[in-house]
Amino acid sequence: MDFYNMVDIFPNLSRKVGERKYIIQNISSLFKFYEVTFGNVSFDWIESHSPASKLAKSPTNSGIVKVDISGVRLFDDKEIFHAESLHTDILNLIAILLDHLRVLVEDATKVKVFSLQVIEYRMTLYSLNMLNDGTFLTSELYSTLLPFSLDAISKYKGILYLMAVLHEEITKQISIMKDFDLAVHHNGKSIVRDVLKIPKGLKELLIIKK
Repeated sequence: MDFYNMVDIFPNLSRKVGERKYIIQNISSLFKFYEVTFGNVSFDWIESHSPASKLAKSPTNSGIVKVDISGVRLFDDKEIFHAESLHTDILNLIAILLDHLRVLVEDATKVKVFSLQVIEYRMTLYSLNMLNDGTFLTSELYSTLLPFSLDAISKYKGILYLMAVLHEEITKQISIMKDFDLAVHHNGKSIVRDVLKIPKGLKELLIIKK
């Protein structure tokens, strides 16, 4: 009903609201709809704690990171989605891979986490995965615009397509994680334990792909 009201009853979105109100009014309904429809990810909103960030805890860093949106995969209770920085993406991915240290690296490169960036009226969906050498690759999956007037309501096709892309990716990831539970042999090949590290300088390990 939130999405219906936003699209049909109140199709003129306000450009003059604060960041948190913008997310609650214009973004959250999409993910609430996804959560109750598919039941594979649970979303939390506004200054939700990101557990994986504690991996970077140090005497000078509390490890506490609060994000505007976080999504936890119900299959394995892992955070796989958020709206925050790429550094948080890396820590989320590391937290997943730490549970699969004996998986072949070539298989582990298929594991992804996802993030959403919302800048004014543009929404962009990203994925992040590890490469064979332990560096990380972020890729833009899809970008679209939120409509701000009735005349632009057709742009919601792009919004729905973005959600379809996210659903397809999440479904693939669940299948990949289930396969990991069945894999026991590595035949001397490189495994996650051989390349995975918690980076001190995250920027040095990050490759951005458009």
